[in-house]
Amino acid sequence: MAFIYPDLTNPLDAVLLVACLIFAIVGVFANALSVPFLNNSGGLLTYSKFAANVTFGISIPSKWGMFLFYFPSMCFGIFYYVHIQESLSCFLAIIHFAKRTMECLMLHRFSGTMPLASSIFITSLYLLVTFSECYYVKREDDDQNNELSNDLHNAHALGLALFAIGASGNLYHHYLLANLRRPGENAYKVPEGGLFRFVAAPHYLFEVIGWLGIGVVSQHTMNVFVCAAQFLYLADRAKRQTEWYLEHKHLKDKYPRDRKHLI
Repeated sequence: MAFIYPDLTNPLDAVLLVACLIFAIVGVFANALSVPFLNNSGGLLTYSKFAANVTFGISIPSKWGMFLFYFPSMCFGIFYYVHIQESLSCFLAIIHFAKRTMECLMLHRFSGTMPLASSIFITSLYLLVTFSECYYVKREDDDQNNELSNDLHNAHALGLALFAIGASGNLYHHYLLANLRRPGENAYKVPEGGLFRFVAAPHYLFEVIGWLGIGVVSQHTMNVFVCAAQFLYLADRAKRQTEWYLEHKHLKDKYPRDRKHLI
C-alpha cells in the first residue's frame, strides 16, 4: 500500500503534524511529570472516574460533558461529507462519533460531574481529528493513471476489516462496563468478562484498532500519526486505570495483579 505523506511546506500539514506530536508527548509525559492542566487528576483531560472530586471551573453532568466530546465531531463529519468531499474515511469517522454519541445517550451509566473546560478542550481535539480523517485522503485522482488501483481496493478492504473489529470490540466492552452496576448503583466495580480478563482497558485497545482502520482506508500517513498519538495517550490512560483500581480502598484487594494495562 502506497501512503501519501504530509507536505511539510504546507502550513496546514505542518501545524497538524506538530499538534499530533504535542498530543503524543502529552499522552506519554503529562501524568508522569504532573504537567499542570494536562494530567488526568485535575486538568483539561479529566473525565470519567478521574473527574471525581475534581474542581476545575464550572462542572457539568458527565453524561452531557462526554456527549459534547462526540456530537460536534459527528455533525462536522456529516457536513464535510455532504457539502465538501465524500470519502470512505470521513464516512467511517462519522460512524465512530455517531456510535459514541448514542452510547452516551443510551448505554453508559454516569454518576458524577466533570469540568466543562475538559469537555471543550477534548471536543476541540476530536474536531481536529475529524478534520484530519476527512481532509487527508488518497483519492482516485491521486493515481498517476487516474484509475482506482488494486492497491486502494486492498487498503479499503483491510481498513474496513480493522474498523469493524475495532468498533464492535469497543462497543462490546462498553456494554460490559455499562452492565457492571445494577440500576441505582453508583459504586465502581472491577470490570469482568471479555478481554477484561487480560487487560485493564480493552475498549481503548479496540478504539485504537478502529482508528488504525480509518488511517489505512485513507492511505495518508497524517491519519496514521493521529492514530499513533491516540495510542500513546490511551496507553497512558490505561496504565492510570490500573493504578486507580489498585489505589481504591474498596477495590484494590479484588483487582487481579496480573492484569495488563492495554496489550
